[in-house]
Amino acid sequence: MNSKFTKVVLCTAAALMSMEAMAQDWTSGSETLYFEYDKSNNQTGVDTDRIRQVLESCDVTSMSITGHADTDGNAQYNQGLSERRADRIKSQVVAMRMLDADAITTRGAGETELAVLTNDNVREALNRRAEIVFSFSQPCGLYYTPPPADPVIYEPPVETVTYTEPAPVYTDPAPVYTQPVAPAPAAPVVTAPPPVAAPPPPPIPPIAAGGNVLNVGQVLLGAGALAALYAGLDYNDDDNDNDNNNVPVSP
Repeated sequence: MNSKFTKVVLCTAAALMSMEAMAQDWTSGSETLYFEYDKSNNQTGVDTDRIRQVLESCDVTSMSITGHADTDGNAQYNQGLSERRADRIKSQVVAMRMLDADAITTRGAGETELAVLTNDNVREALNRRAEIVFSFSQPCGLYYTPPPADPVIYEPPVETVTYTEPAPVYTDPAPVYTQPVAPAPAAPVVTAPPPVAAPPPPPIPPIAAGGNVLNVGQVLLGAGALAALYAGLDYNDDDNDNDNNNVPVSP
């Protein structure tokens, strides 16, 4: 790899990094116009319409234009071609009467800052270009997109349990209706009849004995007297027997 090719690689990488950094900065924006082979006029007239849109929509304070060429042909020639391309864009912007010429700077990079790396003497349409960088005094909506807001992390509130003594609830008891019960009839009071005196026993009929009339009492009294008499006689007989037994008998 020759030193010229190495220089091209380094310069291209630096340019790309610079463009990426500017794209993320709201103070600037960039556009690229492409040219035909070995031409300093842009390919189509609509390319400048984008420049007009930027000048109308954004508060542009300054603008820088850098012309480029591919590796086909002599390096010195390509340097001059890239400068003519930058000057061509500047003249078109000045003709729009939207930005003073003093606010526009131009330069030519020749074939040292290739968008597509190639060997020498290679025609590459993407390398035949002019890069335009706008400077803004405030963010331009055509280029600047606000960064996303920090994600909102939802943190559920800490639940606190507060015990509140419930207020007493007083309710009147519901009335209780009971069917009145008729009192049971009182038990009849039975009054015992007064005792009736037993009639006196009938008199004992007299017993007739041999023409004499004896009543039962007399008979019983006589029978009792006889029994006693008999008992006394029997007792005397027992005593006599005992006395006889106790008398000694002579031999």
